[in-house]
Amino acid sequence: MSNFNFYFYHIQNAVLESLKQKANIVKETFDSVDGISCNAIQGAMYCFPSLDLPQKLIDHAKVLWCEGKTTEVD
Repeated sequence: MSNFNFYFYHIQNAVLESLKQKANIVKETFDSVDGISCNAIQGAMYCFPSLDLPQKLIDHAKVLWCEGKTTEVD
């Protein structure tokens, strides 16, 4: 292995490890909030948190929507 390849390999691993640590911080932060959970972040670092909204809030939003007090945002 040439010196360049050896150097590149170590730089690449350092960058990937740094990204992995940052992804874990994002996941842990989402998981620390009540009602929000997040699967482990992999690959391209996209994060898709899941919101667990209380049924009372969902029902209230439906009432507001039916009464025309909210508008659809395009």
